[in-house]
Amino acid sequence: MCASGKSTLAFQLADKFNSRIIHMDDFYEPRGRIDLSTSVNGNINLERFKNEIVSRLNESELTYNVFSCTEQKIVSSSILKKCDLTIVEGSYSTNPYFKKYYNFSIFLEISKKVQENRIKSRNFQNFQDFLNKWVVLENRYFKFYDIKSKSDFVIEND
Repeated sequence: MCASGKSTLAFQLADKFNSRIIHMDDFYEPRGRIDLSTSVNGNINLERFKNEIVSRLNESELTYNVFSCTEQKIVSSSILKKCDLTIVEGSYSTNPYFKKYYNFSIFLEISKKVQENRIKSRNFQNFQDFLNKWVVLENRYFKFYDIKSKSDFVIEND
């Protein structure tokens, strides 16, 4: 869930283990390329993630393009060295399209009230838009694929 502590957990794990972190936010599509009224995969470019990350996980170095939500375009590239652990962080990171490539998945859950408070503190100006668009889209994805029950670990974080 957005604002549940995914990034925080990813950084904590990376501190403990020889890890690299890949953020699904880097694989968003520009607005208008995906019909969000029907999408169950959010605004993620699954093919780009597969081509730039999944198909190259065992290479000594991963170079991939980084999308900026603010600028609505690819703004840079990221180079990650091979590590013992690759952490894929983000709401859409547990898409069944990639399940066979993962060793395990974690679902972080928080109450609606805590989620709203955290989103408001991060994004006060666009708070209502974020709730009405992105949280709805994320919840549709969770429900369609039954992400929570198919995750290896569920952490309730309030």
